[in-house]
Amino acid sequence: MLKVHRPIRIMLDMDGVLSDFTKFYLTAAHKKYGTPLVPVVTHWNYSEAGIGLSHEMSMEVWKTILGIENMWESLKPIITEEEKEILRDMIQDPQYEFYAVTARPQTPGRSVMLQCYHWLEQYIGKGISVVPRRDKVKACKGLDIDYAIDDSPVFVKELMEGEVNVYLRDQPYNQEVEGVPRMYSLKTFLELIQEESKLALEQEIE
Repeated sequence: MLKVHRPIRIMLDMDGVLSDFTKFYLTAAHKKYGTPLVPVVTHWNYSEAGIGLSHEMSMEVWKTILGIENMWESLKPIITEEEKEILRDMIQDPQYEFYAVTARPQTPGRSVMLQCYHWLEQYIGKGISVVPRRDKVKACKGLDIDYAIDDSPVFVKELMEGEVNVYLRDQPYNQEVEGVPRMYSLKTFLELIQEESKLALEQEIE
């Protein structure tokens, strides 16, 4: 049930929802081990994605990229220009509050929080609060989140079990996830929120 007397609070995951970490990782693996630059991976664990990485090799790629200064600022966006505009409009609307809750590990350079802020400001603009937190359930509960979107099978399962109103951002590596609304674009997710908030407001007026 929406609480229309305060802003609607929305949690956005970053990697796989806003930014393209998978392509960055695959490029790093290709440079290190010559693995193929496949267009998609079908498993969230890269050592099980069928691209020729053992568990040890996968960990070495992680070690390499997490040694890059301010690495999180260098990722490319996966959101479209239209989705950026919808986000910007909603950020300016006082009935919405946005939070980027991320489990990203630290790299050399600026803090994870600052790297996320710089990335968001570059590609979307100001107005999204960043919350670096591994326990996304506690983060969402503490923020009293109304809507959440994530691509990770692990985090989505935790959020579902924590009774957070979570939506799954469809990706090739999360096709086995069931029992959660699947969003095939961020636009669809944002438009759903706009429509439901409009209906809630109309019901209150009546």
